[in-house]
Formats: sequence, structure tokens, C-alpha cells
Amino acid sequence: MEQSNFLNREQTQAVEHRNGPLLVIAGAGSGKTRVIEYRVLNLILNQIDPTSILLLTFTRKASGEMLSRAAKRDPRSAMVEGGTFHAFAVKLLRKHAPALGISKSFMILDTSDSQEALHRTATKMGFYEGENRFPQKSTLQKITSAATNKKKPVLQLLEEDYPHFIEH
Repeated sequence: MEQSNFLNREQTQAVEHRNGPLLVIAGAGSGKTRVIEYRVLNLILNQIDPTSILLLTFTRKASGEMLSRAAKRDPRSAMVEGGTFHAFAVKLLRKHAPALGISKSFMILDTSDSQEALHRTATKMGFYEGENRFPQKSTLQKITSAATNKKKPVLQLLEEDYPHFIEH
């Protein structure tokens, strides 16, 4: 492979590693994308089936960049499974949803999504119209999240952690 002009010794070691999975941890600007690009190419050139390679990163941009760079050098790289950790996890959950007892059409709400849903519901129900100040959407989200995570009824959680909101 003509990588020697582009990679330093440590990068070359990572690219040529052959003893099982490899976790690459490096700082910004250290050449991680280039290393993973060449690692994918090296695996494919060494007869590893591209469909058995999984490439996960934290951002869509990084994932797309690594896969597109490798695919420019060898079109088989386009068959590599890749994406973000979160997207891959959602894909697995959807694939195995029936075995997990959940619907394949589940939705994942992030913190701001759940805060907004709670705020809209409380507004529709008229909770913000009274004289007494109703909890803000961030507090509502913290309460419902804590109740879910601690497997406690909301009323019990309010009594223990938020007694000043029991009247609501």
C-alpha cells in the first residue's frame, strides 16, 4: 500500500494491526480519519469482507468522511457498515424490537424534545394559567426522568425530592 508517505510509524502500526479489533484514540488534528481510511483499505486489500467491517464514530461528519475517503480509493469500501454509535444502536434496536418487546416505530426523544413535549402538554392542560408558578419545562423533565430512572411514581418522587411542587 502506498501509505508510507502519508502516515507516521504509530499510524502505520494502527493501519496494519491484524490481531482482532482495534480502538483508535487520538486528539484533534492527529490524523485519525486518515488512519481509519487506510485501515479500512488495508483490511479489504487483505481479503476481509467489507460487509464484516463496522466503523463507528461520534459524529455523522466524521463517519461520512472516513467512508467516502476510503470508497474513493477502493469502491468495495462503500459496503462497510458505518455511522455514529447512536445511529447504529437505533438500527439494532429497530431490528430486534420485537424480541425486546417494543414497537419498531419507537421514537427517541432527547432532553430538549422531552422538555418541549412536557411544556406543550402542561400548557394545553392550563397549568401555566394559575397564580402559582408551575415548574419550568426543564424541571418537569428532570422530575419525569428521575421518576422513570428510579422506577418511582411521580408523586413519591415529588414527596421525596420536590415537596414544594406537590400542590401542582
